[in-house]
Amino acid sequence: MAIFCTTVISVVTFLFVILTCKPVSFFWENVINPFSGGTCLGEEIQIRISYAHIGVMLFMDIVLGIVLPVHVLSGLKMQRRVKISAMLLLSLGSS
Repeated sequence: MAIFCTTVISVVTFLFVILTCKPVSFFWENVINPFSGGTCLGEEIQIRISYAHIGVMLFMDIVLGIVLPVHVLSGLKMQRRVKISAMLLLSLGSS
């Protein structure tokens, strides 16, 4: 579910940022030639959407990198040191 949410939010953010410019090619051409004849909604909207995307991605990284390994390993019958080591190794694998 978390991976599905991450994918959907990333695609929606990408499309929103790209489609704020008319014509769409102006999004890329604006860097090379800002007077190429097009308009964008504004940098502030794009920045806010990007910050919202960053916030959601940060939350998902924490869930997948820390909360999920802790939840999976918390019910296992293992020594505490082994369990903590396994949690740390699983958390490292997510980044």
